[in-house]
Amino acid sequence: MKIGLLLPLLSLTFFTSFAQLNSYSAISRGTSIGIETDYHCLGVNSSALGWGSGYQFKNTFGSTEFYGWFQSDSLAKDKFKNAYQLLRSQYDTKEYDPQTNENLMRNAETYAKAGVSAQVNTSLLNYSFQGKIFGGIAISISENYAMRGQLNTESAELLFTNKWYDYFDSANVVINQDTNRVAFREGMAEDTLAALVSLHLKDPLNFGALTNGSYFKMGWNRYYSVGYGRKLLGLDSLFILYGGIGGRVIQSIARIDYVSQNEGASLQTSLPHSAYSTDLASLQISPLNWKSVGGYFSDPVGFGYGLDFSASALLFRKIRVAMAVNNVGRVKYRQKVYKEKEIVPQEISIDGFDPDKVQEKVQTLIRGGQIMEYVGEETFAVNNAGTFQVGGSFQPIKQIQIGIEFIAPFNKENPFALQSSIYSLGMEVRPIRWLSVMTGYWAGGAYQGQIPVGITLRKGNGAYEFGIGSRDFLRFIKNQSTMISMAFCFARVRF
Repeated sequence: MKIGLLLPLLSLTFFTSFAQLNSYSAISRGTSIGIETDYHCLGVNSSALGWGSGYQFKNTFGSTEFYGWFQSDSLAKDKFKNAYQLLRSQYDTKEYDPQTNENLMRNAETYAKAGVSAQVNTSLLNYSFQGKIFGGIAISISENYAMRGQLNTESAELLFTNKWYDYFDSANVVINQDTNRVAFREGMAEDTLAALVSLHLKDPLNFGALTNGSYFKMGWNRYYSVGYGRKLLGLDSLFILYGGIGGRVIQSIARIDYVSQNEGASLQTSLPHSAYSTDLASLQISPLNWKSVGGYFSDPVGFGYGLDFSASALLFRKIRVAMAVNNVGRVKYRQKVYKEKEIVPQEISIDGFDPDKVQEKVQTLIRGGQIMEYVGEETFAVNNAGTFQVGGSFQPIKQIQIGIEFIAPFNKENPFALQSSIYSLGMEVRPIRWLSVMTGYWAGGAYQGQIPVGITLRKGNGAYEFGIGSRDFLRFIKNQSTMISMAFCFARVRF
């Protein structure tokens, strides 16, 4: 099935949120800087490590925390159902009738034209210690996978319909060692398509002009984070000041950046050598399959760092305010660079032609220098998806906490970055000791208003914790919501 650039994106549909809010509880209420503590405040507000855990326990351990989101302006319930069917057809080799396949391709084309973006974040290992005298320290190992892409009308139709027959008029076919020139048309027999050795363009073609306005950005990073926070100044119960610092070593697993503008088309790739021997690898790189990059311990394609600085204050033991600058730094890559050819050769060599594998053929043409030419390798640095965050919380009684937050991006070009500033309001209610119910509201910039919702279950006065939530409750009740998200934590343990 010819799903082009969309398969990696559609494969993230059920694992959906914002990487800047790095806990399932923050996802559920939409705000974090004035509420989150222990290792959940890493990358958000490391000064909160000085607040204490909020429980009688000093140590917090967690794993199996997962969240992600998928967003498209064309997302609707019917298309989401088809996206699931498309995913299943690829991973479970599920076959559908021709009419269903046609509907899948039509909706995939709609996604491509409207643009899609997605992120997945998994916390592999987390730990924090918080004491009154020492303050708090936390460590975390996590994975973050992000993608953004959009195709112009011509490119989308070329990948998802039979539009390629409009560009070629004839082909060379080798059968039984005899070469014949035949008309290239829709409905050709499979054995004839498999025997194709070249295609002939009707007219001269410029690949950059054909794809003008299209882009595809992908990044897959692994973070080794650490943070420290403690009380700096205390004036009885009226005012307590906290400070925090944090940082991370960033190990990049893969990166792809394709952009086609008026100035032309360009492609930069940083992909593991252990996974691929060709100049350009398949774009179907998925965090759900470690083999897609050569295994979990594949050779990194880039290294970098990020730094966090934060301060917070507790007023009258009920109001918290906080400000933070997070993930300031960059990652350096060794990348391969391609640029468009001014004119694509009239005769394009090709080893067989499968209409359901157009993307693979396009990649082969790029590798062979037929539609894009290889420029060389270069060292390239990408600034992190840094953020400025400010907000706070108010706790009128022990069972209720209300938070507010504003987040602004530093670098919109990074595929992990927010594309505009957002603001949020969140609330957590604990009606009984073992249950928390969370909700809120977030919006801003290009994003529609969303209502997050989630629950957390606790046992043993907080010794064990399980939670699940969504960034967008409207997805389940409103057909026109543009995002679907999910966050969960299987086990958080305090001792």
